[in-house]
Amino acid sequence: LNDDIQMKNFLKYDYHRYLRGRSRETEKELPLYKVENQGYLHYGKGSVIMYALQDYIGEEKVNKAMSNFLAEFKYKAPPYPTSLDFLRHLEKEVPDSLNYLIEDWFKSITLYDFRLESATYVKNNEGKYEVTFDINSRKLKADTIGNETEVPLKDWVDIGLFKDSDEKELLAIERVLINKATQSFTLTVDTIPTKAAIDPKRILIERVYKDNFKTVKEKEAVN
Repeated sequence: LNDDIQMKNFLKYDYHRYLRGRSRETEKELPLYKVENQGYLHYGKGSVIMYALQDYIGEEKVNKAMSNFLAEFKYKAPPYPTSLDFLRHLEKEVPDSLNYLIEDWFKSITLYDFRLESATYVKNNEGKYEVTFDINSRKLKADTIGNETEVPLKDWVDIGLFKDSDEKELLAIERVLINKATQSFTLTVDTIPTKAAIDPKRILIERVYKDNFKTVKEKEAVN
């Protein structure tokens, strides 16, 4: 888990490179599979997306798709392969429940907007701590000139708990299905966590990330 947190810090540069680049774009932002000569996309967004992809489907499956793609086209004369040929191999490795990732991450311009409204805990009869996350969620699709449209959510997203306030030691993590604008989830742990987070490894692209975190507080008793 802590390797993932270190990777989050490593990817922070590419994450911000993409967000800065799209805010300064003077022509148009293209979906990842169509991009040419836009470094903030193929370097910035590309590295974040590929890391997120291996986190969701597994490094072995991503490597298999790349290997099969290279095997099909090595030493071949023109016409040369395109990104669609790579996606064809990638789609074979993606489980049905995650098919939406190909469309959202490669063929569309997708942004997320998660907000953790509260994170409270109660101690159960077994001496463990049940932490409840109250979450607001939105998913946006942007066109090439920046117009955004909210679209329905049916996405698998991580929620997690940190031992420390610096968010360096991840205590627990779980991938949950978010399909409503407002939802609650519960994680049970052995010790009282310090912070709760949506997407604690920071692998989904959001413009505002600080509202994904909350200090965990004890739930007030109801009289």
